Amino acid sequence: MDTYPVTAQCVGRFFRTDGKYLSRAYKEHLSGFDDWVQKEHADEWVLLEQNMGERLSIDETMLHHDLFTFLSNKDGHCKKGTLIAAVKGTTVADVTRHLDKIPEESRKKVREVTMDFSDSMMGIVKKEFPQAEIVIALFHVMQLYGTKGLDAMRMKLKRGNTTEVKG
Repeated sequence: MDTYPVTAQCVGRFFRTDGKYLSRAYKEHLSGFDDWVQKEHADEWVLLEQNMGERLSIDETMLHHDLFTFLSNKDGHCKKGTLIAAVKGTTVADVTRHLDKIPEESRKKVREVTMDFSDSMMGIVKKEFPQAEIVIALFHVMQLYGTKGLDAMRMKLKRGNTTEVKG
């Protein structure tokens, strides 16, 4: 569970033991959660500045009915050492208040940040990583110019044709 993303329930089924008991034992005794220095504020923000790198990505997602902003190191390839920050909220003020805790010299070493078209993410990146090149994720570019753009053109043509037929 420390190395691979499996649940205690899954491990319990494999070893034919109570997964709930295993989960509780892991959290309370094996994981070191009680001694974690960020435990007090982890429901609002987590900062792992040791995971900083030159190529980052930033995005927001809904987690337990709250929007969170996630900053990650692309060179971590979604494995241990990838997460840099998780901050509750998506506004520039909310997120930069916590990212400012990362030393400025580390933030200035960032060369590239991949993101979507979000204005708030753009503001965060420009404030916190001034030397970084902003890269819009290919998925979002394709979505804008592919599906959404095609739908917009289709609707424009459809409305235009409808108007011509009636007029």
